[in-house]
Amino acid sequence: MNLNSKDYGVILGGVLISFLGAFATEAGIISSSLAGTITGILPQITILTILVGLVFVYLARDLLGGEVVDNLDVIATGFLIYAITWWPHKQFYHADALGGSEVAFFGIGTPGAWNVFFHTLTAALFGLVSFGFYRFWEMSQEVNA
Repeated sequence: MNLNSKDYGVILGGVLISFLGAFATEAGIISSSLAGTITGILPQITILTILVGLVFVYLARDLLGGEVVDNLDVIATGFLIYAITWWPHKQFYHADALGGSEVAFFGIGTPGAWNVFFHTLTAALFGLVSFGFYRFWEMSQEVNA
């Protein structure tokens, strides 16, 4: 990997913040209700992070062009669809966990059916993202051939 010190700092900073949050909660420094609030907003922050990343992909289009942009588009599409479907997934499939009830769409209202749909879609979307990275590898093989 070609990570620089800034990359390692971001990665290790995220791990450290996560560990400190867990430690503070275990030690009682962070109350259970505050921990619930924090974990309740983290998925939205994750989606926001994905959307910000997609903005940078869009801004890079004119600078990079060609096959690189095509590969980034595949990756960005997977993340975009994931970001768009996250909210209905959380609100409708996992509604019971949030104190709500299951909602039927398109004649599908059973939890098992939505479980299969949303979780298979998530796996398929991460497969699409992996395919985009595979395309980068494939492109590098052509350059090095």
